[in-house]
Amino acid sequence: MRLSVVGAAHDAPNRSGHALSDRETEQCGMDRTILRPYRFMQNLLNEAGDISATGTFSLNMARRGSA
Repeated sequence: MRLSVVGAAHDAPNRSGHALSDRETEQCGMDRTILRPYRFMQNLLNEAGDISATGTFSLNMARRGSA
């Protein structure tokens, strides 16, 4: 099992290392699972101010560029 990131691509800023490791994992010839979670709990610290101010929690799950 490998833990990666959504949007891992060789030309993606800050994600090219994930893309390389994903490709190496895919080409190793072993059965594998690559997990690409959308959010991690530590990212929620960025939302603490809004949560405290509004008493609610929500995330925009739309991808950039999609309608």
